[in-house]
This record gives sequence, C-alpha cells and structure tokens, in this order.
Amino acid sequence: MKKLTLLWCLLATLVSQAQTITGHRASTLVDGTQLVYRLYSDGSKVLVDHLPPDAVRSRSAGRTLIPYAPEGRGEFNPAQFGTGKYYSPTFRFSVDFAGLATKQQRLDYGINTFNDYAVEASTRSQYSPGEGQAYITESGIHHTLEGAAFYENDLQTYYNMIWSRCPSYGYGDLAFMKYLALNIETSSDWGFGIYGTGQYWPSWESSKNHLVKCETDGVTRTVEQIRNMGDSWWQNETQIRRTNRYRLCMLVVKEKAHPDCKITFGASPYQGRPRMDFKNGNGIFAEGRCDVSHIGGDSQGNITLNNPDGGQRTYKLTGSHYDVEDFLMGYYYLFNFDIGGQDYQDIWVNKKAGTQSLPYLWSKMKTVHIVADEKGYIQLNRKKMMDRQGKYRPFWRMMEPMYEGDGGFVDGAYPATAQRMPFDYIQNPGGYETPKVWQPPYMTYSRYAVTRFFAGNEQDWGFYVFPTSPQFVRGDFKSMPLYNHELHTYTAIFQARADMQPLERFYTGSTLIENPEVQVGGSGGFSAYDGTDAYNYSDGTYGVQKPAYLLRYKATATGWQVYILGGMNQGWTDERTDIVRVPGGLLNNNQFKVKLRGPGAQVYEFTVNSSDTNQTYEALPAAQTLWEKAGYSGRIGSAQN
Repeated sequence: MKKLTLLWCLLATLVSQAQTITGHRASTLVDGTQLVYRLYSDGSKVLVDHLPPDAVRSRSAGRTLIPYAPEGRGEFNPAQFGTGKYYSPTFRFSVDFAGLATKQQRLDYGINTFNDYAVEASTRSQYSPGEGQAYITESGIHHTLEGAAFYENDLQTYYNMIWSRCPSYGYGDLAFMKYLALNIETSSDWGFGIYGTGQYWPSWESSKNHLVKCETDGVTRTVEQIRNMGDSWWQNETQIRRTNRYRLCMLVVKEKAHPDCKITFGASPYQGRPRMDFKNGNGIFAEGRCDVSHIGGDSQGNITLNNPDGGQRTYKLTGSHYDVEDFLMGYYYLFNFDIGGQDYQDIWVNKKAGTQSLPYLWSKMKTVHIVADEKGYIQLNRKKMMDRQGKYRPFWRMMEPMYEGDGGFVDGAYPATAQRMPFDYIQNPGGYETPKVWQPPYMTYSRYAVTRFFAGNEQDWGFYVFPTSPQFVRGDFKSMPLYNHELHTYTAIFQARADMQPLERFYTGSTLIENPEVQVGGSGGFSAYDGTDAYNYSDGTYGVQKPAYLLRYKATATGWQVYILGGMNQGWTDERTDIVRVPGGLLNNNQFKVKLRGPGAQVYEFTVNSSDTNQTYEALPAAQTLWEKAGYSGRIGSAQN
C-alpha cells in the first residue's frame, strides 16, 4: 500500500442519501492520489471513487476503533487487530506474555522491546542490540545480602557481592539488552518490626547482637543499640545506608554494561493514586541522600573500594540513586477494587449462574477515574523529577495484570472481603495459588492510551507489563491451568495500541497541552487543571471529580491537526459533554465540544481550518450500543457489529 501523508481531511456531505451515511473521509497519498471512504453511522466505511460534488469541510471529529472480539478462556489473540503496522521506535513497548509466538510474530503485534523472561536463552542471538530489557531481581544481584544482611554488612562487603553478581549487559549473549531496571523489594526498609517476617529477615533475638558500623557517624553498634537510639535516628541511618547502596549498585551496573545501556531504579519517586494532599509535598519513595564521610569517603562523596577482580576503584556517592537514572519506571500497582454488596453476594458467596466469569465480574466493579489517575500519576512523577533533578527524564509506565491486593472492598468497606477469583474452575490451578482478580480491560486500555499520548515522540518513553508468573510467559496458554480464565486484560492493551496507531507518525512535531482549558459540562468559565485536580482525592476521601483531558496539535498546510484524549469516572452508558480549548487563544481561539461516554479513555481527531476563528468543532458521536460492553473500552464485538 502506498504511504499516506499526514494530512487527513474529514468531510461531511450535503446529500439526500440513506440516513446511515454520515460523511466522507479523504486522504492523500504521497503521489497525489486521493483515497475516499464513505462513512456510515455504525462506524463502517466503504472505499468509493470520489467525493460527492457538494461535499463541504466538516467541523466534526473522527476516531479510529478497531473491533475487538474477546477470546475464550486461556486464549490470547492480539493478531486480530492487524499485524505489521508502523510503530515509532522512540516508544518502547514490552509485554512479557509471549505464549507460542515467535520474535517476528511479536514484532508484528507491535512489541518492540523484549524482556529476558520472554526470551528463550537459545534464541538470544536473534535479537539486535537495543531490543532487550532486563528486569534485575534482588535475589539475582543481592543474593545472600538480601534483606537484613543488606543493612547489617558494610559497604565493602556489599560492593564485593554486587560486583560478582552483576552481568555485563550489552555484551556477549546479553548484547541485545539496553533497558535495565532494578527490582529491590525485600531490602527497601529496615526496622525492628521487619525482623522475623520472612526468609531474609531472621528473628530479632538472633539478630539484635549483630555489629553494624553506622554510616551516620562511623560508630559501631549492635542492632539493638541502634534501636535504642530511637526511631528517628534509626530511620536516618536506614536512609543513608540504603541510598549509599542503591546508588553504588546502579553505578556498578552501568560501569559493567555497554555505554548504550540505560538504567532505572525500578520504582517511581511518587507512588499511588494522585492525591491533593500530596500534590505539593517534597517527599519521595525510598527517600535518602548518600553520605560516606564517616566510613572512609571524603566530604565530596568520593570513596575508594577494593575491587574483587583486583585493584581499587573510586565511586562518587552523593545525592540520590534517582540522580543516576536514565529513565523512570512508573512502578505502581492498584491494590484493590470496589464492588457492591449484592454483586459480592451473587459472585463470591452464592455463585449464581451467569456470574462466574471475569467479564461478568468486571462489569460489576465500580468504575474509577482511570484517565485522571494515570495523567495525575505521570504529572506528579514529573514534578518529583523537576524538584529533585531539575529536569525531566523519559517515563515508562509499568503494570501487572492483576490487582496487587488479595481482594476487593465491598461498598468501600475496609478490610477487603472480596477475595481472589471465586470461580470453581480456577481454584488452586495446577497446584498453584488461586489467582488474584485481574484488572478490567478498560483500565489497561486507558493506561496505555494516556501514557502513549503523553509520550508523543520523545525518545525512550515506554510501557511495560510485568507478568503475573514469569515462569509461565512462554508456551501454550490453553494448556496452563493458571490461565484457565479470560486474558482480556492483556489483549485490551494491544487493542489500545492498534486504536492509537494512526497517531504514530503524527507525534513528530506535535505540541502537547498537558492541561488544556475546559468548560466543564459545557457551561460556565474555562479553567486549566491537572490530573490530580481532576481525580480530587485526599486521604481516603473523594471530592467532586472532573473530566481529564490531554490535547496535541500540529500545523498542516491548511491549518492544524488536533487530537484530544479524554476520560471521566462515570457509568458505562453515562454521557457528558465538555468544551476544550488551547490556552492563550491558540489555534485561532477555536474550541472543541467533546462527548465522553463511559469511564474509559477516548481519542478524537479534528482537522482545523486556518480560516476558522472562534468556531466550535464537535466530537459528538451517537452511542453505538452494539459495540459497548461493560468493563471494556473501544469497539467490542465482531466487525459486523
């Protein structure tokens, strides 16, 4: 097929044809040939020879929605959205859910980054430099120094361990590796209450007399003496030791890796839902600043360590481990869902006929403001970057398919009483734990949509899906008891990627408006507000929420191409209309009336004529009930729907 130019023109017709015809859409090929499609009210289109003679330019929006036919249990079919499409290499898309797909098939699905979990060791040579991602587990790099030993041992002992355990990424059979993410969880904190809680945290009685050279002041104390210094003192010591080690670890990984490799700490400085009461706070996750002045280093942070391979090496340990990052990994998982009391009784307790499937469960979960959640989360992390490092770095959104917690709230009541998947056919599958409830597809669709729209064509942004069970990412999913349920949480991400594919070439040269001005509900004044304001949540209490929007525009020969992404926390068939515009009277002060239906992300395209001033363009599509399915976004069903 001939390559299309970026100029798209949405046209309406003044004709007395069948009422199902809504307009025409024309695109121009690079050789000047024009393609014309007749558009119908059901969303279908038919190629025709030419535009009607009385066609006039419309001020109506267009959108691309590819039909998604949800698969049966254990089936995963991202190929249904088309294969071999162009996706910009600037945005990294990594999904550890390979199944039986070859590398080429996964490329055809739109995956362009491959984590080691989803790559057979025997096929590593098939992958080119820059295509790989390493998710570096704590057990792999800390080994016996995981947990209490991470804090109780001195820096030289820690250095010996990580130097010997850290591979040389970007070389040898790891030559394809470029994006490196640490995953440190067991050693994320140190305190009295953590001892005795797991394999790497032995009992307090067996540990309290261990000697530790404190990095706060250089004095050697027992762990019990450290406790007796008080909680505040111990917390300060924890933060210094933790940051010294995290930064040293990241420096060693970079030192041994190929110069083209990029590293992230693997957890975002801002964690959790966007909160109004945290919006202007100064704290970050894994807080701390390096200090080696009391353990052999100088006041500038330089410390010399004996290298296990011989000789000595000097490292500069100042500031934070986040200062070493090349990109930020948005590691934050949703913990719980909320469901009504009667639905909980029907699904978990009485297990009524027709209720025992994930799609039914998803349809009954209470909706969330997923677009504001994701927009606010990205913006708050960018604020932390600017506050601490004075500049932005690329952002990867990381997610898992399931809720992190073991269950959900019933009508918001604590504790969560709706436990793991209740369906009889998925209890202890293959001898493994019953799976946690997976997130509804509209959330994963929207999460990808917001991240991709925000990223534009900025280099090294990305989206990464960490698997539920890394050992089960390859093979026939139908034969794996653990996946004897609907996998639509994954497929919806590919649905979103396909729906947004027409923007891939548009992003270059486009301008992002993070906080366009919105006339909420189409009346009153305009205001520009961020994702946190739209989410409107503080310390367990929600205020009145507002729709969340992002806007991008780009100059064309005849005006501007404009895309708007929006979303609102509302019921599946609820609708609202807002008016959106670019601040400062840009785009000739034209504005956009946008209808949002349901809670998921929705993207509209406008072609704005430079001769228009103070005009209103509209995205007011008629409801397509045959496409809709509670719990999902986009167009659901066969192409005939």
